[in-house]
Amino acid sequence: MDPNSESSAILFVDICDSTKLFETLGDVRALSMTSPCIKQMEHYVAQEGGIVQQAEGDGLLCTFFSADAALRAAQSIQNANQAGPLGVHAGLHFGPMILQEGAIFGDAVNVAARMLEIAKKGETIISEDAWQQLSAEKRETLRALGRVTVKGKGQLFRIFLAVPQAPDQTLVQLPFETTRDGSAILKIDDGRNVYQIEADASNFVLGRHEDCNLTIDQTFVSRHHATIECRRGKFFLVDHSTNGSYVNEDDQPYKLLRREMLQLHGQGTISLGIDPNLDRQHLIRYECDG
Repeated sequence: MDPNSESSAILFVDICDSTKLFETLGDVRALSMTSPCIKQMEHYVAQEGGIVQQAEGDGLLCTFFSADAALRAAQSIQNANQAGPLGVHAGLHFGPMILQEGAIFGDAVNVAARMLEIAKKGETIISEDAWQQLSAEKRETLRALGRVTVKGKGQLFRIFLAVPQAPDQTLVQLPFETTRDGSAILKIDDGRNVYQIEADASNFVLGRHEDCNLTIDQTFVSRHHATIECRRGKFFLVDHSTNGSYVNEDDQPYKLLRREMLQLHGQGTISLGIDPNLDRQHLIRYECDG
């Protein structure tokens, strides 16, 4: 191994939509909002013994000796910004990195950046490598989200979600108890990312709101449009929306669900809120395995 290479917890934390903020408010006003937030991030990173390796735009790239410390820093940053005007997202990975001329490089840094990209406002996404380094106490606070693609990687990456502990925060739940079967897998492809949902994963939410697992920012899609859940090793799509969800299976005609539940078989496509004949751009493809 390179003498300058070592394994660390790598944390990306970034202000959401900062480019739009500067365009909307202007440089002076936007800077007056983002600068205190960056300083706050630096404070929580230092508090947990982390090192800011790079400060780019409105985000930080940091390293920590332990995954627990990195996650505590991320959660402190998230909790501090819940009631504020700015949203923050974060990505955490654990792996080897190369220190060179005051900067860090390596595949692990790229994976951490991908975790940040997946995370939405108020979320911290944790890779399985980082999850394995966490204490049992920390692991129990996370929600499994299944598997996703990482650019340049052949295999799918299992990821986990940490969200701020807000007293008014609600999660979409299904109206029945679930029994997990680890052999079942559902693949979801929205044309940009492939998600592999395992039977032991938490609810997978689709909708317009930025806190959904899969976000489709279209007016015909409800904020929390539908949920995918596994019950006794079988996957179900549950529609919560006004406009309904269109589902077909193995090239059969589409069925319209409106506040209904449908088991997903084989492979097919889902269209949220609009007849698929009117909009082919936002089709979601699924495939059941197991």
